[in-house]
Amino acid sequence: MSESEGSIASCYELVSELKLWEDSGDCCLFRLNIDSELFFFLMNNLEEAKQIKNEKRNERSLYHVIRDISLRGVILIGQIIEIDKKDLVGLTGEILTEFFIHNQDLELIYSKWRFSGSSKSRGIDLIAREKESGEWFVVLFESKHIHDEVKGIKIERIPSIIRNKYRLGIDEFEVEKTMLSIARLTMQIGEDIRRGESMGGNVTLFKRNKDLLSKCLDYDDFQVRVIVFIDKKYFMRDTFYNSIDLIQKPIHLGERRRVMLMLVESKSLEEITDKVCDKFVG
Repeated sequence: MSESEGSIASCYELVSELKLWEDSGDCCLFRLNIDSELFFFLMNNLEEAKQIKNEKRNERSLYHVIRDISLRGVILIGQIIEIDKKDLVGLTGEILTEFFIHNQDLELIYSKWRFSGSSKSRGIDLIAREKESGEWFVVLFESKHIHDEVKGIKIERIPSIIRNKYRLGIDEFEVEKTMLSIARLTMQIGEDIRRGESMGGNVTLFKRNKDLLSKCLDYDDFQVRVIVFIDKKYFMRDTFYNSIDLIQKPIHLGERRRVMLMLVESKSLEEITDKVCDKFVG
């Protein structure tokens, strides 16, 4: 983690926490203080996401280029792949989640947006590892960023919107689908290890992560965290408690699966998100 990431991540402040479902789950409220440094850091990362997305699209379009050469002798050059507003909102949430992981002293294993350049791609948003009682275990994150859907609505409806985001996030972790995603990532890390070893590179970190993910697959052992971001202007005193009311324990994730629901409020989030959207999509 870079020095700038550390200073940004330190802006997260735990405000409140409580137990869910007879102590089989947790819910935490955090406050995020956004400053100009974070805004520019977000902009730089979104530029990176756009570049990654362009590169991925160009790779997928290679056979079209070859076809054009054979048919017309021309190559399409400089194609720009735009990021739409919905994607930008999701990307902002995933980048902020990555900062959150560093802030909580977890170690990042995988960040989906850094591979796809998009928040719309399928799979787990972020994977980290956390140490407890001397043992490392896998933590899976799903990020939800509430933005346009709350503009202009009655404040009383906010908890139900947050609650729905939690439910959608939990549903992303259906066990068979999740284990398949972890298996695919484990295979990819294995390929990275073989490639790195053939070039004489240091693959210690890759091997550590592969071993932990393999253990996760063998024992069906991982924890789930759904993090929801919302601007403070839509946040009242009882919003945190009302947003988790009526959420049933997700039995489909397994009896021993511990789920944490996290809500992050920030007084500048809507303004910052609108600025980055204006920058990239106008």
